[in-house]
Amino acid sequence: MPSIGESSTGKLPSSKDFTKYLNKKSIIRRPDPNGNISKYGSNSSDMISLGLGHPSPDLFPFSKFGFNLAEYDNETDKIKESTFGEEISIGTKTAENSSVEPMGIVLQYGDGVGLRSLVKFFKEHVDQVHKPKYEDWTTVLTVGSTEGFDKICELFLEIGDSVIIDEFTYINAIITLRGHCANFVTVEKDDEGMIPEALDRVCTNWTGERPLRLIYLIPNGQNPTGTTMGIKRRQDIYQICQKHDLIIAEDDPYCFLQFGGLPVVEPSEETEEYFSKLPGVKGTLPSLMSMDVDGRVLRLDTVSKILAPSLRTGWVSGQKKLVDIIQSHIETSSSRANGVSSGMISRLFNDHWGHDGFEKHIIFLQKQYLSRRNVLLKAVEKYLGGMATYTLPDCGMFLWLELNLPPSVASEPGIMDKIVDSMVENNVLLIPGSQSSPAIDAESVKDAPYLRATFARAEKKDMPIAIERLAQVLEKYGCKR
Repeated sequence: MPSIGESSTGKLPSSKDFTKYLNKKSIIRRPDPNGNISKYGSNSSDMISLGLGHPSPDLFPFSKFGFNLAEYDNETDKIKESTFGEEISIGTKTAENSSVEPMGIVLQYGDGVGLRSLVKFFKEHVDQVHKPKYEDWTTVLTVGSTEGFDKICELFLEIGDSVIIDEFTYINAIITLRGHCANFVTVEKDDEGMIPEALDRVCTNWTGERPLRLIYLIPNGQNPTGTTMGIKRRQDIYQICQKHDLIIAEDDPYCFLQFGGLPVVEPSEETEEYFSKLPGVKGTLPSLMSMDVDGRVLRLDTVSKILAPSLRTGWVSGQKKLVDIIQSHIETSSSRANGVSSGMISRLFNDHWGHDGFEKHIIFLQKQYLSRRNVLLKAVEKYLGGMATYTLPDCGMFLWLELNLPPSVASEPGIMDKIVDSMVENNVLLIPGSQSSPAIDAESVKDAPYLRATFARAEKKDMPIAIERLAQVLEKYGCKR
């Protein structure tokens, strides 16, 4: 098998054929035939179409929609409500010097690829950042990463298939897999996430009726544990997936919120020199897609963590044969990513920010999340001490706490429910780790001594108060600082 980054010729190779892994639905799925008809109308201004049942744009009850960019107040860490930034709009005609489609296209039916100007931007981004190592790759828009992962499951899974995941992972991924009647094969983790040797052992010893074919990974700022895979870990995981011929669903919503290994410091030490070491986009850790020489990685990206969640816009990138089937499924489910959101984002990325402006925005976000992480971790050091064990998060928005409960307390049935109830009574909320477990028997994990804290939402001034309240609760259950 080719090694990571290896090319026997100067030309990029084609991807490996994974059609043997497609399920029955994917094998028979066909593209929307209207997509082939649509191309004729776009090739000639003289074409008179009596074909497709597309409403006339002249009957849309909108002539323009737009929004203003926010202005951020560094003193208050809030948006300035009394002032508005630059206006960005889409009208009935293409804006001057713009590559973004006008309203008649943005609001119209379209194929499952999505708004072409935004797809073009994301493909440029994938090419620049991930540098795919095979020729036949492509990108389609999705209604966020959750839809993207659901479409990947639709590609491969039959009822009763088994999927490899972390022992604690993103709850919506678990729910999605349950909806596909999948079984879970969990693999141990350490401070860098999934352990390669454990993954190899699971695959080597597999005796299930059907082969393992899909693994789900969050390599950066894993939800809920906050772990980030180092480069060597990523290489080892990828090579084991090659060895056992696994398809990789690389879900990477936190990839842009990397902190570059910067230490926890006091606010007074957060100088420009300190922040200058942030990775931005260009310095982020290499993705699994960037190591993929086979076309076995289907990469999920989203704007939820870098713009806003309810824009419901993401993108899937990977080998064309597989992504084309995802496109066909989109065309008979969500139809395509929301036109209004796609148009707004495309205007922002293509016409106002460009790739350089996108880089500046990511550095801004990295500063904000790093500063929030520092405040939370300083409070943990001050108030919790030895009450909990944790790994320093170097990406994302989560801190995973393992509670150091006395053995007599830890063995008490229902102890975590009691701790959560006590937290609520003391006006502090963290998520119990059991909610991120795929265990079929909920009773077996409900008292797992883990809590997930996030530094994404609360104001910095409130985080120490929250951790002090948590410490008061844990003291009641015998934890010692």
